[in-house]
Amino acid sequence: MENGNPPIITKDFEMYEPVLIRNPWLGVILVMVFYFLFQLIPQVILGLVVQPIFFVLYPYVPRIIEFISLGILLLVLIPFVFRIPNNNQSYVEYMKDIKVSTTNVKAIFVGLITIAVVFVLGYGAVYLSAVLSKIYLVEWRGYSELIPIEPKVNWDPTYLLDPYASMNIYYALTPGIMEELAFRGIILSLLLKKYKTKTAVVIDGVLFGLYHLLNLLFPTIYYLSGVEGWTRTLYFATVQSVAFQVVYATSLGIAWALLFVKSNSIISCILGHYLIDALGNLVLIPTIAYSWIYFISITILGIGILPAIIDILIINVFYRKKATSQYPTYSI
Repeated sequence: MENGNPPIITKDFEMYEPVLIRNPWLGVILVMVFYFLFQLIPQVILGLVVQPIFFVLYPYVPRIIEFISLGILLLVLIPFVFRIPNNNQSYVEYMKDIKVSTTNVKAIFVGLITIAVVFVLGYGAVYLSAVLSKIYLVEWRGYSELIPIEPKVNWDPTYLLDPYASMNIYYALTPGIMEELAFRGIILSLLLKKYKTKTAVVIDGVLFGLYHLLNLLFPTIYYLSGVEGWTRTLYFATVQSVAFQVVYATSLGIAWALLFVKSNSIISCILGHYLIDALGNLVLIPTIAYSWIYFISITILGIGILPAIIDILIINVFYRKKATSQYPTYSI
């Protein structure tokens, strides 16, 4: 490097680079497709060899299998078969490239601040949605039987250990760790080879949000509010709920992508993602909810657009120096 300018990438050098690195979008698509397949195929196989009652009696088993399957993909196949994101020659190099081994105390501190913002705003948004939902249902729709129910956040720690919940402190390990390794550690690192930092960060967040459309294919647990309290039922996610999820996942994905680049650490992203999924039920379940009011409140005010904007401002305050990509840029 001379005069602060990056080295020129010559054709001779490109010849030795794997095609997935010289063509980052091929690598991005491959990672997303294989991530989905390594989620889906083990569950399909398990469903073919066991009776449905197995999933009721042993709800943790499918999650453990999913975690192991994705671990094999992201920690074995991606670095040593596909050799992305940076043609890794050793496991140590791979851990450094995806920012696992480059974490620092400042990155953890900033990550915790950003996640605190999400939880505070999330609690406020859910409380607001409960108040507005009761007003709408009682005053406009005439559900007078809801009057005794106090609109508030249903703070119940038992959700955190409920094996039949869509997410608890154990289930959150898979998205918290594996999604961050895939979307920030690998996909974002590939995008930084082709685009400037701001563009790569936004694209990564959008891809992360759009990936949640696949939740339409998987059943989950939905807590339904009613006169007699919350009841639990299995359902396939509605287009409505997933559409809002795409929006707030995109928003948080952009914030986490920026944190990854600025802090040079993926651990802070993993920590934030895990805590939202693991502890979210403490602040995201109201005693009464009307779906549209609830989803709009949490998407705009709670765990989506507003907290993402505030988190981006916080990250930029702590990391004022302009972030630059460590990867060579290829013209494709």
